[in-house]
Amino acid sequence: MYENGVAEQSATITNWSVTNTVDVILSAGMQNASTISYFLNGELANVRFYKKALSAAEVQADMNNNDIDPATEGLVAAYDFAPANIEGTKRFMR
Repeated sequence: MYENGVAEQSATITNWSVTNTVDVILSAGMQNASTISYFLNGELANVRFYKKALSAAEVQADMNNNDIDPATEGLVAAYDFAPANIEGTKRFMR
């Protein structure tokens, strides 16, 4: 996991997949099946979802790129959040 382009945690995962059947919640967690809690005390910007692990160089390139190309390998969705738009703007989603 990276924060501001700096590796904070890492793990080796093999033969892993996930199927999500609920909405993705950014900046909060679920206390139970119906209660949203554990809210982030901070800000989010340029949130991107990939279907691949990124190298350190790819994380750095992504972090410094405000205009992501929809054809970027493994990119599933990109969201840009601007201070004037707290709801965020979905750039695209595949």
